[in-house]
Amino acid sequence: MGNAWPTGRYRQAFAAGTLVIASALASVPAEATVVLAESTSVSALQTNAYLFSAPGAGTLDVQLDDLDFSAPLDTLMASINSPSAVLGSLSLPNDNLLITVNGPLQLSAFVTAQAGGPLDLGAYSLDVTFTAAGTPVPLPATGLLLCGGVGLLGSIGWGWRRRADTHPEVPVRNESVMCAV
Repeated sequence: MGNAWPTGRYRQAFAAGTLVIASALASVPAEATVVLAESTSVSALQTNAYLFSAPGAGTLDVQLDDLDFSAPLDTLMASINSPSAVLGSLSLPNDNLLITVNGPLQLSAFVTAQAGGPLDLGAYSLDVTFTAAGTPVPLPATGLLLCGGVGLLGSIGWGWRRRADTHPEVPVRNESVMCAV
């Protein structure tokens, strides 16, 4: 029966590869979270209100797009408001706005659109994503513990196999069960 575990320099390369993978898993950055995604059709002149919240300190990326449903919208404007102030506004289609918030906050977006073209119909989309402030908190424990646990179990198994190969056990007879006939 052959040994399935790496030996010598292969074992060192295996350990180094495991460390590289663990460190790569430990530094996965946080991604942006979608806090509002709305697509709305417009007939004539409409104003719509949307409520959303920023979960903490960070940056809100507000994207307002004219979807050119039957024709481009004649007018498309949006404002992002906190309970006490206007934080920013957009007045051009296919525009975006970055807003920095210092903590959790309930916000509202008001979008005014005037449809155009012969059908007097249109559509727009409003997308708001949130990215947390500061450096993302890495999760080194997850990847490192996984690789460390696998390595520990592998080394224990390797040690047992090596010991079994160098010191074969002699079968023990249980004479208390044996009887002479």
